[in-house]
Formats: sequence, C-alpha cells, structure tokens
Amino acid sequence: MSQKKLRPRPFSPFQPVAEKASENRLNIMVIIALSISLIFLLLIVFVWLPNRVATPAPMLDSIAAPTPALRPNPSAERATLGKPAEPGSPYQQAQQAKARQQAQSVLESILIEQELLQEAQVMRWAEARYIDADLIAQAGDEAYRSSEFERAIELYQQSLTELQQLQESIPARAETAALETQQAIEALDQIAAKGSLERLLWLAPMDPRIDSLGKSVVQLPSIIDYLAQAETAVASNAWEQAKLAIDQAYALDPAHPLIAAQRATILKSWHSFRFDNAMSTFYTALDQARYDPAEQALAQARVHRPNDPAIDQAAEQLETAITQETLRRLRDEGQQLIDQEQWSDAITNYQDALALDSTVQYALNGLALARQRYELEQTLNTFIQEPARLSDIAIADDASEALRRAQAKDPIGPKLAQQLTTLSELLRQANQSIPVIVRSDGATEVVLVRHSKLGQLVSTELALRPGQYTLRGSRLGYRDVIVTFTIEPDSEAVEYFIACEEKL
Repeated sequence: MSQKKLRPRPFSPFQPVAEKASENRLNIMVIIALSISLIFLLLIVFVWLPNRVATPAPMLDSIAAPTPALRPNPSAERATLGKPAEPGSPYQQAQQAKARQQAQSVLESILIEQELLQEAQVMRWAEARYIDADLIAQAGDEAYRSSEFERAIELYQQSLTELQQLQESIPARAETAALETQQAIEALDQIAAKGSLERLLWLAPMDPRIDSLGKSVVQLPSIIDYLAQAETAVASNAWEQAKLAIDQAYALDPAHPLIAAQRATILKSWHSFRFDNAMSTFYTALDQARYDPAEQALAQARVHRPNDPAIDQAAEQLETAITQETLRRLRDEGQQLIDQEQWSDAITNYQDALALDSTVQYALNGLALARQRYELEQTLNTFIQEPARLSDIAIADDASEALRRAQAKDPIGPKLAQQLTTLSELLRQANQSIPVIVRSDGATEVVLVRHSKLGQLVSTELALRPGQYTLRGSRLGYRDVIVTFTIEPDSEAVEYFIACEEKL
C-alpha cells in the first residue's frame, strides 16, 4: 500500500482590522499602551510561535522502535471568551490571540502523536482511523483560517483524542498480534503467522516473545514437511518411518500442541508395532528352542508394554520350556554319567534336576542308583587301596561280602569289572596259607604278636596268611628280642629263628 503523507494543513495568519478612531479621546494614553501590547502579542503568535511547531515527519517504510516522548496534556484549557467586545477592539484582539495560542498548543500535541504513531507503522494496522483523525485536524485548519478558533480547538482536540486512543491501543494490539502469531503457528498457517509476527514487530519491537515466536515461524516449513512425512508413513503403517519423522518435528518445537498430540498417537501405535514384532520373534525362537533369543525378544516386548499380561504369560511359558529343556539335558547327561560309572557326578546331576522339579521320576530313580553304586565303589576302593588290611580275616570277610554284592549288580561296567577283578585277586592272595617255620632255643618265651603265644619251643610250623608279622622273644635275665617279617603272596615256605641271648 502506498503511503500518503498526512499532516494538518498550515493555517493563514490572522490579519487584524485597522483600528477605527475613537470618539472618546480622553484616555488616549491607555489605548496607546494597549495597542503596543497587542502588537507585541501578535509578533509572538505569528512570528515566534510558528517556528516552534515541528513539521510532521514522513511515515517510516520499515519498522522502528517508538521513541519515548513526553505527551502533552490532551485537555487544553478552553478560553472563556465571554461576551464579544466590539469588533476590532483591543480586548477582542487579545481574546483571539489567546484562542489562537490554545489551538497551536493542541496542534503541537497532534504532531507529536502523529510522529509516534508513524514510527509504529500506524498506516499498516489502523490506516482508516489515522486518516479520519487527520481529516478532522484538516477541518480544524479550515476553522482556524476562518478565525473560528473555538471550533478549531474543538476539532484539534477531537483529532488528538483519536490519535491518543490509537497510541494507547498499541499494547493491546501487540498482545493480540502475539496471540494470533501463536495461534497461526499452532494451526501451521505460515502466511498468517508471518503477518501477525510482522505486526508485533511494528507495535512492540522489544517484546521478549519475538525471538521464540520468530524461531517457531522460521521452523514452520520444516515442521510441516516432517508432519506430512509422518502422515504418509502412518497411512502405510510404516511406524518406524512415522516415528522418525514425528521425532524430528518434535525436536524442532516440543511445545507445539499439534506435534505433541500426533506424536502421542504415533508413539502408541509404534509401541504396539514393536510389541507385536517382539512377541512374534519370541514365539518363533521358543518353538525353535532358542531360549536366549527368546528371552531377549521378551525383554524388548517388556520395554514397549511393561504391564501387558501377555508378557507374564510368555515369561511363564519360557520358564517352563527352559525347565523342561534343562531337565531333558540333565536326564541325558545323567544317563551318560551312569554309563561311564561316574557316580559322584551323576549324584550332582540328579540333585540339580530335582532342584528344578522335585517330582521328576528319572531323577529320583537315578539319584538312588547313583548313591548306591557310589557307596559300593567307595567300599571296594577301600579294600583295594589298602590290601594289607586283608590279612585280617574279619576284614577279608567284609571284603568278600562286598565282592559278592558287587558281582550281583547289573549291569557291571568296565570300571566295576576292574574293581571286582582286582579285589578278587587281592582276596585270593590274602586267603593263602604260607608255611612258616619258627625256631628257638627252647628257653625263650616266643609270642606271635596279635595272633598267638607260641611258648618255649625249639621248632614249630605255622600256616600264615600273606602280610606283616612280628615275633617277640623274652627270657628272664635276658634282653627281649623282636623279629619282624613279611609274608608275600604265593611265596615258598620260610623259616625264622628267635632267641634271647644277651644277658642283662
């Protein structure tokens, strides 16, 4: 819109009528004094005062911050002119000069208000009212030129009031512009947002909201593009792309209500999409007995719907499947341990199975078998690892009983068979009777320690089992004698001599 410079028209100086001759010349000195005062007053009004009134500045093409100005009192004192005096009288001239001065004062206030409004780009937001105020001021000029000063003052005051009302409306108009800018941003209306923001800049260039609103307006094209991308992705159920687009829009303006609402809707669908995919992956992995991937998929599903009952049900299914798989594995491992006659490890294996399910029959049976065979194995090992003990008939009898029980087991694995063979041989050797001849001097008392007293003898033959033996000889007045000997299995007859020969 082209801008037209509007300002009040200049008024014509008032020319007083020549003073007529007064019939009363008695007080001529008084008249002369009044004439001199009137001339001085006219010089002030027509020469000095017009030079003090500033010419209105042209309207600004760009937005500028208004310069604070001291606003005159809009209520100029009206002159009380009273009853007009005779035309051309000094009193009448003084009244007209005072009215003229009041009109000039109001006019000066008009010019100040015009300048402030032009700085606020008034023609962009209140053109009609501003022009109306200017036209009223021009009508005041016409009255002024016609010396109708009271009418001029009234019109000037009316124009000034209109301009002041425009000036006073700026804060409310600025608030409206800020509100309309925000509403346009929320409505994604770029054109309206730019227009409202520009009006706010004209009205209140120092408003603290301008920066944030301006940033939002600048980001509107990108936001609109991201929202369009999200809408397209939603239409094709491409939830990953929809979430990416709405997140980008949200990053630009997190406070935008439309973005927040659409993001909440998309996130809800995206979480459902992710949840469904995770649960599908879970059941596929569960069917394939791939429990680690199944557990990971379930954890992912829990992220998207932490309180969904389906997660608890799936977790129970997974736990049951893992338990069953573990029990099957322990069963197979337990059987292998039994076949390998690793009874101690088998016991541990079956105990682990029963810890998962105390009613598992294979574990109950396997544990009983493993414990029985482990105890038998340890018993056999006791005799095998200390064969010298078999020289004791009681211990040998126990070993024979253990051997009999072991031979009755079925099946007999390689390890047990080896134990049976070894113990049978040891018992055979231990149960041998080896001839042993003991000779003495007939005076020494001979004792086979832990077996029997042989008494005073010259020679005697004993049948002894393989093992270690001790002969002790004693005689009154002589030092005791001890002879220790070992009988090896399958050895020939042996002979030992014992006698006390060293006197005390």
